[in-house]
Amino acid sequence: MKTTSIIDRAFELAADKKCHSITDIKRVLATEHYLNIDQHLRGPLLRKQLKLVMDKVSKEVAR
Repeated sequence: MKTTSIIDRAFELAADKKCHSITDIKRVLATEHYLNIDQHLRGPLLRKQLKLVMDKVSKEVAR
């Protein structure tokens, strides 16, 4: 049983330097056996927030 919710894990992955897109996040979640990934990550506000986190990380890496 997963102890981290799918949304929390998505934000953890967004902050990880290895995930550069929503597709990358979905791929990792699938390999970690999370269920109903598309339904959980379909909201436009959530997707925007995840992208903002990924953008912030990519800017920090570029420095």
